[in-house]
Amino acid sequence: MKVLGAGPAGLIVGLHLLNSKDVTILEKESRIVPSTCGEGIDLNSLYELNERTGFNSDRYISKFVKGAKFIYPNQKSFTYSTLGAVLDRDSWVMAMAEEFINDGGVIEFGSTGRCDIDCSGPKSGVVGVQYNVDVKYDSDYLEFYMDKRFSDYYTWIFPKKNTTNIGLVGKYADIDRFIEYKKIEGRVLSKKGGLIPIENGNLIKGNRFFLGDSAGMCNPVSLGGLVPIIYASDILVRNIDNPEKYRAEVLNHPMSSPALESYAKYHASFSNNDLDKIGEVVDGGALPGFRLSPLFRMLKYPSLIPKLKSLGEALKISMDYGW
Repeated sequence: MKVLGAGPAGLIVGLHLLNSKDVTILEKESRIVPSTCGEGIDLNSLYELNERTGFNSDRYISKFVKGAKFIYPNQKSFTYSTLGAVLDRDSWVMAMAEEFINDGGVIEFGSTGRCDIDCSGPKSGVVGVQYNVDVKYDSDYLEFYMDKRFSDYYTWIFPKKNTTNIGLVGKYADIDRFIEYKKIEGRVLSKKGGLIPIENGNLIKGNRFFLGDSAGMCNPVSLGGLVPIIYASDILVRNIDNPEKYRAEVLNHPMSSPALESYAKYHASFSNNDLDKIGEVVDGGALPGFRLSPLFRMLKYPSLIPKLKSLGEALKISMDYGW
């Protein structure tokens, strides 16, 4: 079985397949090249990866977090509690590659060609950029800033053990402006940039499978790609002899729910004025849970009710099945 691409998608499905197949990963680069990633992931998805592949990620967790915090331009905010982690992703990917080889897999660097599973990376998308900054950020949450002064999507602050990831969809200059706005002081240790897929691609073409960024697998709300890979690789391995069934199961999985795309489209249309109103409604909320006060606040902005309902549906799916 040949897999194209030695990134997270190729290595995760490769580790899965080694239980029943001989697997060779073809990697066009001369080494494994890190890609842009906030490095946040929920613990349930990491445990799912461990259960399916036997790979233990615990050593590569830089910091545990309690969940996600969403901050609006007017500084109103709410939290969603679900245990997660920020990885040392480069070390994590290298360790998966080492385990893959130790378990009998082969990685051919500087190689391309015909493959059974294409995990080669995004064909199109938006540009994500990130700094890793030499500052210890005091937060137990992944922070998402819904502020269009800096990005049409969102800006993230993901705290690690001794450093902090700060990134967004946009340009490095946008991160510089955000850091100045937040008054964050620290030396930039590294810069990364790359495409984030935002449109679904082919899942199959003939007998060839597509997985990860090459299939456009990305949560359109969080822009996270690791969790869809973990679930889809399990579906692929179970249907390795039936590409059509793989396609059908992926499309029927909650991570492919139209509710995610629906809210992403709403978010793209919001102005900061709209986002401030949403912040007003949800301020102080702590999900999962139920409080009456946001429901009463909603009555002040009836035109936002369907959009807030869409936000709730998208958040529930994202938090239930991973970021």
